[in-house]
Amino acid sequence: MEKQRVAIIGTGRMGKAIATQIHSYFQLTLLNRGSKQGKELAAYLKVAYSTDFRCLNTMNLILCCVPQDATTSVLNRIAHYASPNTIIINCSTKAWVDKELKQAYSKLHFVEAKIIGHAISIEAGKQAAIFADATSKSVQEDISSLFSPFATVVFEHPAVVEKLNQVATEIGILAAVTVEQKVEGENLSPFIKEVLIDNVCAGVMSAYVHNDLGHFAKQIVADLQGRKDTNERNL
Repeated sequence: MEKQRVAIIGTGRMGKAIATQIHSYFQLTLLNRGSKQGKELAAYLKVAYSTDFRCLNTMNLILCCVPQDATTSVLNRIAHYASPNTIIINCSTKAWVDKELKQAYSKLHFVEAKIIGHAISIEAGKQAAIFADATSKSVQEDISSLFSPFATVVFEHPAVVEKLNQVATEIGILAAVTVEQKVEGENLSPFIKEVLIDNVCAGVMSAYVHNDLGHFAKQIVADLQGRKDTNERNL
């Protein structure tokens, strides 16, 4: 059975991460403006590479993974070259497909797919979640299949994703900055900061999610829960 033909436009962090996870399952083409990074990624993954949007007329699914300020113009170019019934997926968290574009190209399937996940973690094989607004059953099946190597797709309105990503990012940065300040206060090597943030903080968060905390971490959880209960009783 012939593999689905998929194009990823944009080979920055997220485009690279998605390409790395799906390239074995699809007939993949990477497309950008001719950057060395894109060419090298295509060569590494052994997939097709192009700078010509005309190649999009043979694709089944097209992912737009470009920066927010370029999304609208790139989506317009994609729509111009895509064949009817092609699924066009906008992966930008903050940019949205214009209603006018959907009306002008009504035979195309435009899908907003907002990713909950960090590009580096996705590239390393960590599972992500994606909120998508596809309503057609066949389109939903294709979207789920496309992202299945690295993500679970939830077919709910994706507007909430920006807020969720912001909350998680703020908490992660706050933890990193707190550790950084502590290390500096103790006059320790910057290497210790890297180990604490990249190893201990990240490892503890992962263990918490998977209910695999060690005794030391469990005691901290119990202490925090005790403080919370005390504060609630004092309200």
